[in-house]
Amino acid sequence: MGQWTFDNAGNNNTAMEKIQRCCAADGIMFDALGNRNRLEFLSLLYPKICKRNILLRCFPHVINISAQTVTKELKENPTHVWSSAYRVDMAIEELDALAAYDTAIKADPVGKARTMVSMCRSSGQRCADLREIIVAGCEQRVWALRPVQLLRDVETRWSSLRCMVGRVIELYPVSNIRVGCPSICHSPIS
Repeated sequence: MGQWTFDNAGNNNTAMEKIQRCCAADGIMFDALGNRNRLEFLSLLYPKICKRNILLRCFPHVINISAQTVTKELKENPTHVWSSAYRVDMAIEELDALAAYDTAIKADPVGKARTMVSMCRSSGQRCADLREIIVAGCEQRVWALRPVQLLRDVETRWSSLRCMVGRVIELYPVSNIRVGCPSICHSPIS
């Protein structure tokens, strides 16, 4: 067996140890930590390498965990953005831009997007109304949008946060058109 790619769940290490025991019982050479010869060679080149961390972790999974952590941190500590970026020698324009960014972060745009998506996707009627508004706006040349639905952010889907925010931005022109369609969500995102 060659290489294994895992998410960061601890039970993957347990699974690899079980596979090693099963292989050993059948007389098959298998190392739960990876190819020992390659490990020994790498440890000669890089003496600080940790031999317990030889399993490859799934990069999209690691990125997803990172994005969720950053999003959570921005929501829980929005003033940290200001304090970490502030310098004494900043120009007035830089301070104004930083203050505007700080205000935007404190408004929890991701939370507002999640609320809007949840409200708009809460019933089939709301989904149909959203599509109807998009199509009508295209026919009247108000905008040139694809007739698509908003996407939910699913914690276990690697790129769902990016896809959700991207779709909210794509359909942003529709968020200002609520007249004549009361079932569409009434929670503005700006």
